[in-house]
Amino acid sequence: MDRMFARDLRERLLTLYVACTVGMLRRVYANNAMLLRRNVWSDSLLADRVARYKAATGARIREWDIGTIGHYAGFHCSWCYSPEGVRFVVVEIPFARFH
Repeated sequence: MDRMFARDLRERLLTLYVACTVGMLRRVYANNAMLLRRNVWSDSLLADRVARYKAATGARIREWDIGTIGHYAGFHCSWCYSPEGVRFVVVEIPFARFH
């Protein structure tokens, strides 16, 4: 019974798929960034596009890890700012912390 209520207290990193080249966004994801966010590049949904993109460009498609436990990386914005607001945060307040 104790095992049923045991909690795994190990720290885990959040994995987000958020970056690719502009060419890959156009040719593989058809300018649909939500397909990138869903991490479907390895799924059969885009397999043909990925194969054509790799053949045409010679690109190696792979996941990148940025940061580790205790050495975190990245900036988080919850899509709450307008483009002007993002610009203001990045340009005018570069050392501020926004969540």
